[in-house]
Amino acid sequence: MQAIGRREDGVMPVGRRRLISNDAKQDDNDKKNWVFTAQVALPTDTMLIEDKQLRLTPGMTVITEMKTGRRTIVSYPFSPLIQHARESLHER
Repeated sequence: MQAIGRREDGVMPVGRRRLISNDAKQDDNDKKNWVFTAQVALPTDTMLIEDKQLRLTPGMTVITEMKTGRRTIVSYPFSPLIQHARESLHER
């Protein structure tokens, strides 16, 4: 969390995705990066950091990882070739 010092980062249990934007937008901090805005429902409003419960408040920035499937980085450039190979083996 950005509101907490870097060495004091904590880990939150899995939350539930409530909303994710349809379009990416430029990152406010780095105009080279594009990001999706998302809302995540957290299971609790506190976080354990250095043996203390820290209350989370609106406006805190977080970094979240969302599982989007089972594709790997390598699969993205090869996916058109794989799809073409699969389609070529089917009878039309």
